[in-house]
Amino acid sequence: NLANGEDNRDGHDHNQSDNMGVEGPTDDAAINAARAQRQRNMLATLMLSQGTPLLLAGDEIGNSQGGNNNAYAQDNEIGWINWDTADHDLADFTARLIRFRLAHRIVRQSRFLHARSRLIDGVPDVYWRKADGTLMQEADWSDHTLQHLTVEMRSAAGSPEYTRNPDRAVFIVFNAGDAIDVTLPAPGPDHQWSRHIDTAAPAAPVALAAPEIQVQKTSVVVLVLDRPAS
Repeated sequence: NLANGEDNRDGHDHNQSDNMGVEGPTDDAAINAARAQRQRNMLATLMLSQGTPLLLAGDEIGNSQGGNNNAYAQDNEIGWINWDTADHDLADFTARLIRFRLAHRIVRQSRFLHARSRLIDGVPDVYWRKADGTLMQEADWSDHTLQHLTVEMRSAAGSPEYTRNPDRAVFIVFNAGDAIDVTLPAPGPDHQWSRHIDTAAPAAPVALAAPEIQVQKTSVVVLVLDRPAS
């Protein structure tokens, strides 16, 4: 924040930053690809979260403040949105996330998920799982070597929303480590899982998923449980 004229005393000083090996812009294709992947991961995590997502204008096109985290008083290129360098692929992916959020009420519910059984079917409204499909145990939450987390969500117990889509579920994989194989929950009769979002393949079409899927390193994957089209 040196450009702010406050001797770098302004803004938050607890920054969990990672430049991917190079500070600032680079021509290294691998670093740029990793940065783009991280952008998609963060946008997906935001848009798949319960509550109201707060998206900073410009994040959807990859706008940068050059590392400045306190640019509110800068009426210059530090705080302006640079439309000339807009990342249109990222904007398209952001739009896809927004469309998914609008189409699937499970990721934007008005009631908190407590893992309580739903009256309609006796199934809990949320499961936390590991890649092998087993449920997370208390010790797993303190396991620093565990670099992935999966969540299986349904309409909240006690919510009138379950009457609209009583059998639908959303399954999300957050993978912060290397590529992994993930065992999907048994879909039950007359249902199937389909992959809707994959930050490692942002333009991939919706496709049916096998009982076990591969999730690429440092990526987010979203699947939906639904009845197959007749």
